[in-house]
Parts: sequence; structure tokens; C-alpha cells
Amino acid sequence: MGRRPPLPLFSCGLDLANLAVASGLLGRSWDAVSQLQGQVNAEQRHLSSPSSSSSSVAFQEFQHPEYTIVAFNALPIGISHLQEQSDLVPWSEIPRFHFLCSENIPSFSLNEQRFLYLLDASTTIRPLCITFGSPLLGDNGFQRAVSQFSAWNCLLHVVHKDDCFPRLWLQPHGEPSSYVPFGAFLLCSDSSGACFRAPESVMELLLANRSSTESGRNQELRGFHYGSIIERLEGGSICKDPNSLAEDEPDSFKAGIIAQVTAVDLAQVQLSHRPWQQNVNAQMEKVSKSEEESATRIRAAARSNTSSKASDMERKIFMVHLEWYKKATASDGFGYYDSYKSKPKERDHRVVTYKETLKEYWQRVVKESEKMPQKEGAWLRQGWLYGGNTYRRMVEPLDIAEYYAKGNRNYLTEGRSKHYILLEKWLKENPQRPAPCNSVNSRREKVSSNILTEDSCFWAHVEEAVISGRLLKSGGPDLAVEREKLVEFEQYVMSLLERYAVSSEIFLEKSSYMKWWREYDEEILGKQMMGASHDSQLAQFMRNECYHQ
Repeated sequence: MGRRPPLPLFSCGLDLANLAVASGLLGRSWDAVSQLQGQVNAEQRHLSSPSSSSSSVAFQEFQHPEYTIVAFNALPIGISHLQEQSDLVPWSEIPRFHFLCSENIPSFSLNEQRFLYLLDASTTIRPLCITFGSPLLGDNGFQRAVSQFSAWNCLLHVVHKDDCFPRLWLQPHGEPSSYVPFGAFLLCSDSSGACFRAPESVMELLLANRSSTESGRNQELRGFHYGSIIERLEGGSICKDPNSLAEDEPDSFKAGIIAQVTAVDLAQVQLSHRPWQQNVNAQMEKVSKSEEESATRIRAAARSNTSSKASDMERKIFMVHLEWYKKATASDGFGYYDSYKSKPKERDHRVVTYKETLKEYWQRVVKESEKMPQKEGAWLRQGWLYGGNTYRRMVEPLDIAEYYAKGNRNYLTEGRSKHYILLEKWLKENPQRPAPCNSVNSRREKVSSNILTEDSCFWAHVEEAVISGRLLKSGGPDLAVEREKLVEFEQYVMSLLERYAVSSEIFLEKSSYMKWWREYDEEILGKQMMGASHDSQLAQFMRNECYHQ
């Protein structure tokens, strides 16, 4: 069977514009801004020196049954003043936005003077940010940083084709521009409009009508009046003109782009003459190509999300298999760590697939999270963070078993995977991390159940203690060092026991820990190799079999 051909792409810019208008969000948002502006203007009339006596930005909340609108309003500023303030500021000088930098986007710049406000990305409810005639704010790095951060992707800029503010800092065609659009743009004429998302196409369309808005560049503008435009848009449907110039275009996506540009009434970007297949306007070709690339990326992301959901289900199933494996090996008297290390049964070999699949999954999740812009203590969502650390406590002991089965040493410094380190680090940094339970009974109950040991590196400490004990018995050159390591291990184990932070499986008769203890008690403590004055709290605990209590 041959490969299924890819599904055709269609441009939905007209439909998105229709949705935005029909939802009523644009009208209500503009009403909120207008109401706030009226209040600000009234206050300004009572001030002798407005520029020095009041803030340049005002904001107010407006409650609606389904949502809350937070409106912002800036004081009128002349274009000549804006041109003086057109310099981009590097991210290093704007502390509030440091978290947007990541491995993929190490730096960016934006215009701090005109960057009024963006809602906090850590909110649990994703906001929709709507601007009306906003000038461009940042460079290519800023656009990429915002685009890869899902909580900042709900940005809609409403721009009339004759409004000069949005194109203020763009350079003429052919000249590189420091400013790059970000988010979705609803470009509109007096009676219709369409949505565009690709930065390249938005720049082309903003520049298309530049010449007609060049006059009066030094006047003080109080903003393009979008209220009447929104009313006209709400009064009719944004739809394809049956006499659209796109009727002869065979490419479905390009036909949609032609209809969108026609709806915005940007004659400069419309096709030069027929037939379309032979003579396509260069600007239209750029717009169509960049929008198609953007749509392709969105489709790929949607498919990746579907694939990720399937991976989530597989991940959960494999974790259930490992829990079953952990319980089954406990009945054999040595636990899942030692069973996996020696692999005496077929079930141990099946677990290799579960472990490797889960490890690959979480390595990818951690790597992607590292690349994303984040705030400190918020690397992964709460559920993912706890899921990742449950995985770490279940699977890392299996990695440790493999590591020491090959005769290696120093797992903590030489063998530990970076994603385990980061999952543990992020859990400790998590501001919503639950406080440890202080109830002795509940902690004792925690140990008596078949739970996971809190420190996923417990078995690495056990293996290093076994090695230190053997080196001490062999009379090696660094006996004092090995004694110190064993003392530290005793203290480490006691700290876990006192906090009831270990699984009861470590006390199974055939476990590596119990083998270490018997050898340590008989051949090292029994022969006073730790010194005659060595006082071992762990030895008292183990000899009295307190772990059975």
C-alpha cells in the first residue's frame, strides 16, 4: 500500500475574524477601553500638569458573567515623540522578562517605553490579550520567545489598514527591520477583515498601505477610532465575496489568502493580472507562503499533541506494570532492585522495555521544558512534576542496578542522568510542594506499605557502602577515607529511617541492603574495624530489628 497523501490545507483567516467579531469580545473590550479613556480624560482636565502628575498608563477591571476584562489606556503621545523612543532595549535590562529567555532563545529585545502590560504567564487561567492599533513591541527574538510559550500565545492585535501606529517602526520594503510582529493580527478595512498569524505576512500587509498613511507624521494622535469599525463589522458577516478575484485559483490555500487580502481591501497586494498560475504578485506570494508555513506548523503541533496523548496512555500502563513487578519481586524475598540487577526470570527482561520507554519519554519532557521560558519554581505543571518524580523514584533504582551490575562506581557523580537531577531539583524548588507529614503513625504506616523510597538514589548509596566495606576489609591505602564514608552512610540511612522515608522492601532478607548489613555487622563492626569507640545508632536499630515494629 502506498502512503496516504497529505490532507489539503485551507486558510481560515476569514472564519477566525468572523468568530472574533461574533463573540462580542472585540466590542466589549473596546467599550471597556473607551470607558476607561473617558475617565482618564476627565481626570486630566483637572490636572495642571498631566504629564508629571499622573501615570502614563491606567487600568481598570470590568466584570462580565463569563469573564473579566482588564482594560489599559495610555496617554496620547505624538508620533514624533514615539519615533524618539523607538530604540529596542535588551532583555538583560528588563528583569521582569528574564524568564522568557531559554536554551532556544538566549536573548531578545523589546521597546520598554511602549510595552504597557502583558498578563502574568504563571496564571492558571490562560488570558486573551487584545490590542487595538498597538505599535510593534519587540524584535525577532522576542517574537520567537513569546510564540513558544503557550500561555502567551493568546494574543490578538486588531489593526485597521489605515492606522499608522502599527507600522510606525517598520522599514520600507527591502530594508531590514528591528521590529517583528507577534501573535495573531486581525487586519480590517471599514467593512471587513481577516486574521493573519505569520510575522512575515503581517509585515508585508502592514507595509502595503504605508504610502497612504505617511502624511501628518508629526501630529499628535489620540488613536484610531476602532469603535465605529467594530460596529460595522458586527453589523454584517465577514465572508468571501462571490465575485472574489480568487475564483480561478486552483490552490485552495492560496485562494483563501487571496480572499482574506481582498477582504482587508489592500489593493497593492492583490494579484497583478490573470491567469493566476503564471503571473502572481510577489508580495501575495510571500504572504501566501508564510501563512502556509505557519498553518503547517500548527497542524504538525496538533498531530504531535495527539501522539503525546497516546504516549501518556502508554506511560501510565508501563508504570502500572512496574508497580506489579515491584510487588511480585517482594514475594521472592529480595525486591525489584535486586531482581532487576540479576535478572533471573523472564519478567525481569520484559521490564527493560518498560524502563527504557519511560526513560525516553521523561528525558524528552524534561529537555523540552528546559528549552521553554519559565519562571523559577515553575518548570513543570504540578501534575507533571509529581508524575515525573514518581517515575524517578520508581525507575532510577533500575538504572542504578544496571550501572553497578556492570562493575561501575560513583553513580552519583559519573552515572546519573541529567533528567533525574532536574526532576529532583524542580520538585525541591516547587513553591507548592506539600509539607512533610509530622504524624509518627502516618509515617510508620507509609513505611509499612509498599511505597517508593523517597531518595531515588538510595541503592547507589548502598552499593558505594558495599564497596567501601570491602576496601576496608582488604586493608587498602585509604582506610580512614573508607571509614568516613561508612559513617556517613550510617547517618544517611538513619536520617531516612527517622523520617520513615524508605520502603519496607529494603529489609527483605535477600536485599542488597540486608546483605550489606550482615557483612558490615559481622566482619567490620564485630572485628572493631571502625574503631573500638565507634557508637553506631544504626547498629542498635538493626540488631534490635526495630524495622519490624
